[in-house]
Amino acid sequence: MKRVKIIVVFLLLCAFCLSCATPRGTPGAPDDIHPSQRPDISSDEAGLWMYMDRIESRLKTSGRLVTDPALNTYLRQIVCNIDPVRCQDIRIYIVDTPHFNASMAPNGCMQVWTGLMLRAENEAQLAYVLGHEMAHYVRRHTLQQWRTVRNTSSALAFFSLATAAAGVGFVGSVAQLAALGAIFAYSRDQEREADEIGFETMAKADYEPVQASQIWGDLLAEDEAGGKS
Repeated sequence: MKRVKIIVVFLLLCAFCLSCATPRGTPGAPDDIHPSQRPDISSDEAGLWMYMDRIESRLKTSGRLVTDPALNTYLRQIVCNIDPVRCQDIRIYIVDTPHFNASMAPNGCMQVWTGLMLRAENEAQLAYVLGHEMAHYVRRHTLQQWRTVRNTSSALAFFSLATAAAGVGFVGSVAQLAALGAIFAYSRDQEREADEIGFETMAKADYEPVQASQIWGDLLAEDEAGGKS
């Protein structure tokens, strides 16, 4: 396991160095989202935001939300450490569920599950995961994927789910977000880009970069142990 972690750190360092010299993104990709930016009402992006706004409105009233002020302030400070320019646009929801997860919707809605917080051994590990998710938001990866699949049956299935799950609270909102994640799954290039940006932003915020591989190594070990049980 130690050898795997060393390899991962080396690859992350290589990716960081290459990102300094290589333009990010793909031809035709949208520009990075700007602070306080909202899409033009007539755009396809506005339609995507509208659906996410509806899901978020139900998430706000969930009984599974962790409302502890100190914990919410702590997470917000981490987000502001890694992206001080855009952190005021991010709405953070801590969800009480044991699974490892964080997600970032295109409208600025961030979910952080308590299972992630329990597994993160320190702030640097948490900062890397949140930085990775923030990168998807900044680079507007969900919009790119939406434009790829919007005319497919998978996209229609998502919006059917969004309608069917209306009014069922937390369970419905999680089902919708899970469907969104499955249908608009990021490409390998987008995940690689998010890894690079997450690694870069945590380093700029003075977090220990080696912790990026540590949390993934620990999660891999947990998955392997679970498979043997």
